[in-house]
Amino acid sequence: NENEKVKVKLTVKSDRDIKGLSVRCPITAADTAVGLLNGDNLADIKAGESFITLTLDTSLLSPDTYKLSFVLYEQSETGGIQTLDKKPKAVTLLVNGNAKWSKRYWGNVKFPDIKAE
Repeated sequence: NENEKVKVKLTVKSDRDIKGLSVRCPITAADTAVGLLNGDNLADIKAGESFITLTLDTSLLSPDTYKLSFVLYEQSETGGIQTLDKKPKAVTLLVNGNAKWSKRYWGNVKFPDIKAE
């Protein structure tokens, strides 16, 4: 179902508390950038081992095989970003869907249909 959400459970091991862990998730297909999912201040992490389940909305992707990478980072109060960890191409996602959609001509992202009022 194209409206399904993808859930990914991450294990986070940290030697300190992290206030407001953020996650960036670049999406690629055939080593070409397709898009970016981003979540700011998703969870507070305690020192040691923690688990966080991410819900990713991939419903706008056309049928294809995608690789999802994860970049964990934290933001300072002034907006500065410190990357904590990177997991390149950590998840492979196969999207099935409308066979009439041709990414060759229209790209990997299928936006919602235009509405008229």
